[in-house]
Order: sequence, then structure tokens, then C-alpha cells
Amino acid sequence: MKMPSTVFIHGTAYDVQYKVMSDQGETHLDRQIIYINPDYPERFQKVTLIHEVLHVLLHQKNSYLPETFKYIDDTDLREHLIINTFDWPLFEVLEQNPVLRGWLWG
Repeated sequence: MKMPSTVFIHGTAYDVQYKVMSDQGETHLDRQIIYINPDYPERFQKVTLIHEVLHVLLHQKNSYLPETFKYIDDTDLREHLIINTFDWPLFEVLEQNPVLRGWLWG
């Protein structure tokens, strides 16, 4: 199956495009674009897309950050500490539960 060209996050359409870069992915919130590096295996691209979606969600819901993370001054580090906690586990839950995926998005 092909990578989606658009992902809707809280009603906002984000274009998803391939882009060769030094990172696995990056998100431009101001332009609603998510870039995925095509040089990585497809499984990594899928996790990277989830990772980038989590960035968008975190920016939209920044006020809900747990107090334990608010003391970290480096915004990028803070985001990645939170997102890296969930990207692979969330991917694996969705990957391993086709019935759940079907029920959620059937």
C-alpha cells in the first residue's frame, strides 16, 4: 500500500511528501507539510509518519504537557522525549492489531 499523500489531524490537512534529508522526517507546522525520507525502509517510514503526526498533536495540545516535562527548557528535546516514548509502541500496537485498526478506521 502506498503512503498517504494527506493526513488529517484535528481537521487540518497535512500534505505528506517524500524528501531526501539527513533526518528520517520533519514537519512544517506553518505550511502543514510532513516530509518522510524515502531512503529508509518502509517500516521506518511508517513509524516516522506516526512520529511526525505526534509532533503536530503535541503542538496543538501543548498546554496538556505533563508537569514533569515542562521543566525542560529545550523545546525540541522536550518534544522528542515525549514523542519517542510513544512512536514505536503506538506503531506496533496498530501493526499487531488488525481487528482494532478495522474497528477504529473500518
